[in-house]
Amino acid sequence: MSRVTLWASTFCLLTFTFIAVQAFGRKHETGFLNREVVAAGESFRYEVFVPQNFDPHKPWPVILFLHGSGERGDDGVLETDMGIAHAIRHNVANFPFIVVMPQCRKDRHWIDSEMQAQVLAVLDKSIKEFNGDRSRIYLTGLSMGGYGTWDMAAKYPGKFAAFRMLLFMRSAPASDHPTMSITTASVKIRKDFLTTAVTP
Repeated sequence: MSRVTLWASTFCLLTFTFIAVQAFGRKHETGFLNREVVAAGESFRYEVFVPQNFDPHKPWPVILFLHGSGERGDDGVLETDMGIAHAIRHNVANFPFIVVMPQCRKDRHWIDSEMQAQVLAVLDKSIKEFNGDRSRIYLTGLSMGGYGTWDMAAKYPGKFAAFRMLLFMRSAPASDHPTMSITTASVKIRKDFLTTAVTP
């Protein structure tokens, strides 16, 4: 083997090793991350929570959280002032989910088609970016978001593995509101549930 060939082989090996170390040693962003998506020609800001032990090579369960009316806006942050974000902050080391938190515009509601288009775009982008498991998408909402949860679960059957509404209120059913049949199961809840880490 000539000296030039040996030098070229050594250079290639060192270059490959450097690239491999960079790729495997790269840290991924974790915590509450600011993101932006374009839906129907309009830009929307939102938040995504990524666990501290995030591994991009494994699929992650995803929680989609719809906030209440008081957190509407366009800053992409206010939706983390109430609801699931508080639970995460109190137990951040033991929250093994990608949590997607879109923000509804002022004077709009989660049942509006434009807001739901945004929700689906935000969800899809987050699943692609953070290797979300499409078979483990969980939908939840608080107050106005509870109504949005019901509406989206009815409109998109099969998309969500489960859904849960919090403080959901409606005075009378609307004739044009989607309906669904629900199968319920009896579940025992331990007293220490809130302080126990949830495993996906």
